[in-house]
Amino acid sequence: MRKIKFAASNLLLVMMCFMFAACPEPDPEPDIEENLVNTLKMYKWEYYDVDDFTDTDYGGFWGSYTYRLYFMDNNVGYHYSVIKDYDSSLGNSQKTSFDKFTYSVSGNTVRLNFKSGQDTYTYRNGLLVSSSESYYEPSRMTESDKDFVKRKAQELEEDEENAEISSNIKDYVDITYEYVKEDMCIEFTIDTELGKEFPGKTFKYGIEYGYGDYEYTSYCEMGGNSSRTFVMSILFAEYAIYYNSYIALREKIDDGEKLDDSEQELLEDVVYYLEKDVKKFKARYFVEYNGERFYFNAYFYNIKIDLDDSYNNSNGGGNTNDENNQTTGTIQGHSYVDLGLSVKWATCNVGASKPEDYGDHYDWGETDTKSKYSDKTYKWCKGTDDTMTKYCTDSEYGTVDNRTTLTSSDDVATVKWGSKWRMPTKEEMKELDEDCTWTWTTQNGVKGMKVTGPNGNSIFLPAAGYRIDTDLCYRGSDGRYWSATLNESNSNYACNLRFGSGYSYLYYWGSRGYSGFSVRPVTE
Repeated sequence: MRKIKFAASNLLLVMMCFMFAACPEPDPEPDIEENLVNTLKMYKWEYYDVDDFTDTDYGGFWGSYTYRLYFMDNNVGYHYSVIKDYDSSLGNSQKTSFDKFTYSVSGNTVRLNFKSGQDTYTYRNGLLVSSSESYYEPSRMTESDKDFVKRKAQELEEDEENAEISSNIKDYVDITYEYVKEDMCIEFTIDTELGKEFPGKTFKYGIEYGYGDYEYTSYCEMGGNSSRTFVMSILFAEYAIYYNSYIALREKIDDGEKLDDSEQELLEDVVYYLEKDVKKFKARYFVEYNGERFYFNAYFYNIKIDLDDSYNNSNGGGNTNDENNQTTGTIQGHSYVDLGLSVKWATCNVGASKPEDYGDHYDWGETDTKSKYSDKTYKWCKGTDDTMTKYCTDSEYGTVDNRTTLTSSDDVATVKWGSKWRMPTKEEMKELDEDCTWTWTTQNGVKGMKVTGPNGNSIFLPAAGYRIDTDLCYRGSDGRYWSATLNESNSNYACNLRFGSGYSYLYYWGSRGYSGFSVRPVTE
């Protein structure tokens, strides 16, 4: 570190220049014997450091560092620091910070007290000298300096006030709520004293809600000096529309009318939404201040409407009764059918309560559903399809462990249903595909495949579609079911069984982390 030095010859030369220069006399430097506080309060103190060296790998490098101390009245100081770096290979960068401190003076010693600690300086020969012998040189504050410090001081005071409000914000708010099923809405009341306690501030009060995630927000704002109570209603517009559509379609069926194809598809959507999606509804309340949201408890609502089988369509669109839903046994609370194959197949998908329910969708090797299905949310990679961390046979796709079959801890059928259930292997999927008869049909208003085994027994696989990102795609026209087997030639993929109207086949290229597929368990 280079210290500021005053050589006698240079000092004499400077004095001669002042004697003969035709310019106004500069403001006199403060008398060292004066009270040190008065000496400091109108000055900024700067420290400079420049290093020069040569590096054979990176070429020339030099760096410049500047620290400024601004001193103010009322024994309160403000510290503004600027750090500048330059590297010819990396470019320029700059970092600034501004902190509040207090200072005290004893003799020629100045102590600066920050939240993070204390700095001590000695005033010697017009310089501030740190405990590490770093020298700081004074220069008189400009009007711009003073305006800057005042502005920064005001910002600091606002930050301190905002921090105090933020830490106490929940103490001034009380939230009550109620779900009104008849009106299909949630009403919540906010009793608040924030406007009264912190006049002039603006607060947002609101609710975040969604089906599986907090996708939607509704809020109101309040400012001023009064305390007010807000009552807000979140209308379930989709819920109401689907329910009314269901009632209308059911009345047509009850009157003996046949549904056309578009009405049948609408019925499938209605049933899926009312019996599955709406159960995932959740909400949480917040107060927003200064760009930050402060959350209260998250509340979950059991919004459910019970449907019975009387809405079955009778338009000749395939088998619409349950005569082929054989059950030949129950294990750990779940039913299965013996199709005459090497394993017995469950009657329902994971997440379903009856054969026609779609159930849940999963990324391969995951045991929880998600609001978004993509590589960035996939458990077994680091955000891209070439960074697999488990189940990998080629370093091109990630860390090699040569695992090609899901372990029980990563098998959603085992995790959700118990140790005697698992996902089928590729060979068992192939057996189901090649040794059974597949018939596209409609069962209880849901499209899918009736799969009949060599012994005449059958199961129903609904065309539950698949999830990509936040979307459920091709529901009612496409079915995709995971096996427990990795594609050994490309670790990004796993084997799965696919079907649609008129086709079914075993497919080896299902994207593990990008697609959420259905799961139909098997047992021995």
